[in-house]
Amino acid sequence: MSESSAISVEEPLSGTLISNHPHADIILRSRDSHEFKVPKVYIADSSPVLAELIQNRSHPIDVATSFPVVRLSDSGATLSNLLSFIIPITPDLPSTVEDTMVLLSTAQRYEMILVLTRIRDHLTHQNPPLIRDETAFHIYSLAKKHSLRQEADQAARNLESSGKLDILSGALLYELWGYYQKVRGYLASDLSTFMTLGAGARINFRCIKLTSSDVPIWLKDYIDSIARNPALFTLSEFHMALTRHVSSGPRPSRYCQSCSSMSSKTIDNFWAALSDVFHRSIENYLLIENEMRSRQRPSSDSTTTVLIPQSLDTHNADVVLRSSDGVPFCVHKSILSMASPFFRDMFSLPQPADSERVDGLPVVHLPEEAEVLHHLITVLYPIPSVIPDIYEKALTLLAVSQKYDMAAIQSSIRAEMKNKNLHPLTATATFRAYGVASAKGLTPEMENAARLTLDFPMSFESMGDALSTFGGWALRDLARFRKRCRDSLVSCLESLLDTRLPPIDIWVGCHNTASDAVPWWLQTILLEHLKRLQSPYANGLLKPSFLRAEYLAALQSHISQGGCAFCSKAHIMHGETFSLDMVSLQTSLNAHSRRLCISSR
Repeated sequence: MSESSAISVEEPLSGTLISNHPHADIILRSRDSHEFKVPKVYIADSSPVLAELIQNRSHPIDVATSFPVVRLSDSGATLSNLLSFIIPITPDLPSTVEDTMVLLSTAQRYEMILVLTRIRDHLTHQNPPLIRDETAFHIYSLAKKHSLRQEADQAARNLESSGKLDILSGALLYELWGYYQKVRGYLASDLSTFMTLGAGARINFRCIKLTSSDVPIWLKDYIDSIARNPALFTLSEFHMALTRHVSSGPRPSRYCQSCSSMSSKTIDNFWAALSDVFHRSIENYLLIENEMRSRQRPSSDSTTTVLIPQSLDTHNADVVLRSSDGVPFCVHKSILSMASPFFRDMFSLPQPADSERVDGLPVVHLPEEAEVLHHLITVLYPIPSVIPDIYEKALTLLAVSQKYDMAAIQSSIRAEMKNKNLHPLTATATFRAYGVASAKGLTPEMENAARLTLDFPMSFESMGDALSTFGGWALRDLARFRKRCRDSLVSCLESLLDTRLPPIDIWVGCHNTASDAVPWWLQTILLEHLKRLQSPYANGLLKPSFLRAEYLAALQSHISQGGCAFCSKAHIMHGETFSLDMVSLQTSLNAHSRRLCISSR
C-alpha cells in the first residue's frame, strides 16, 4: 500500500474533518466532533490505553458504516497530528509550541512510547529547534504543566532570560533556578575532574599558554564557562573559543601554531569525550534527585496547639466555626453578621436539616487554619486582640478579613500592624511579602512591599524561596515597576550633572575643576551611582539618606584636603538648600514610584 493511498482526507461543508482509511473498522470521534475512520489494529498496537478502551463493547455503532464509535477527550487537530505518527503517512507536527506540547502530552497519556519517540525525533530536526535560549522559559513552563519531564529537563539546560516572566510562575521559576544551581554544581565538579585527569591525555597540547596541569588556559576558561552556563555547551561556542585564542597574539609570531593546527579528528575525539562527561553529569544528577524524591514522605507527626482566646465569653454561642485542622470555635452569629456581609448572607439562608451539629450548634467548616481563626476572633470580639508578630502571618490574617468582606476588621488589623511597626526585615522576607500580598489581593501591602524591594537586588539570591509565592504576572509587574523607578532615578541624577541648571550651578567655579564642569568630588558620587544603576536588577536603588550622607562626607574630605575656599563658601551659602534639593529629587522619585506601582493587574 503506498503512502498516498493509505488515508484520504476531505473537508465537507460542515467543517467536520473525516479521515477515511481503506481498511478502517473503527471511528475515533474528538471532543469537537471530528471523526477519523482508521484501522483498529494501528490504534491498539500503538497504545495499551486505547487498546483497553477499544475492547469495551459499549461503544455506540455508526449507522452508515456499522463501525464502533470511540469518543475521546482530545481535539480534532490534536488527533489529526497524532494519527499522522501512527498511520504510515507523512507526519504532521502542529504549527505552535503550545499545540506541540499538547501533542506530546497526549501521546504520553495514551502510553504511546514509539509514537513519542517519533515525534521527538522529528522535533530534533526542526530548524530552528523547538528548545533554544529564547524559548527555554516558555517550554519549561508548558512541559511542567503537561508533565513532560524530558522536555522540562532539556529546557532547563537552556536557561536564559526570555522576557516571558508572565508565562512562568514564580514557583516554577524558583524550581528551575534550584535545578540550574544544582546542575551547575555537578558540572563544575565533573568537568574539573575531567580537565585534571582526562583532558591532557586526549590531546597532546603544546599550547603557548598552559595551566599547571598542562591544559590550555583558553580551554580551561571555556569549560569553566560551561559549568556557569550550561547553554554554552555547543560545538560552535567551542570553536569560537578556539578561534579567539589562536588569533589573540600581539603579532603573527606569537600566534598559537599548535592549537591552530590541530586536526579535525583530534577536535572531534576531544569533543566526544567532553560531551560524554557533560551528559553523564546531568543524567547522574537527575537519577540522584529522582531517588531522593522517591524517598521523601510527607510528615504526619507535626501537631499545632491552638489556645482558645482567653476572656472570650461563649455564653449563648449559636454557631461553631471549625478550622481546616479540626479545631472548633464556639461564636455568635450576630457578631459574625455585624462584621461580615459574607456571614450575614450565609446565616440568612435556610440550613439543611441533616447539617453537622456539635452540642446542638450548627457547624460551619472554614478553609483557614486554627491559628488564623484564633487571631481573627480576638479582633472580632471586645477582648484583647492578638495580632501575629510575624509580618507574613499578619498579611494572611489581613487576607482572611478581606476574603470575608470585614472592612472594619481590616482597618483594625492594619492599625495594630502599624502600632507594632511590623514590616519585613530581610530581602527574602520583603520579596515574600510582595508575593503574598499580590496573591491575596492586598493592594496597599503589595504596593508598599514593591517599594521596599527597591532597597535590594532583584536576584535569585535575594528573592530565595519567596519566588514560590509569585504568580507570573506579579513577577513581571514588579520587574517593570523596578525598571521604571530606575529610569526615573537615572533621570534625576543626570539632571544634577547639567551645570546649566539649578541646583548644580552653584558649584561651577571650583578651583580644582574646569570652570564649566561639576566639581570632581561631586561628579564622582553621581557617576558612580549612575554606573551602579545601569542594571535595574543587580543592585538596590539609591536611598535619599545615603545620597545626602555621601554628599556631606565627600564635601568635607574635599575641603579638608584641598582647602577649597570656593566650595566651602558655596556650601555655607547654598549647601543646605542644595542637599535638600538632592533629597527632594529622590523624594519626588518615591512619590512617582507610588503612581507607577502596580495597583491593579
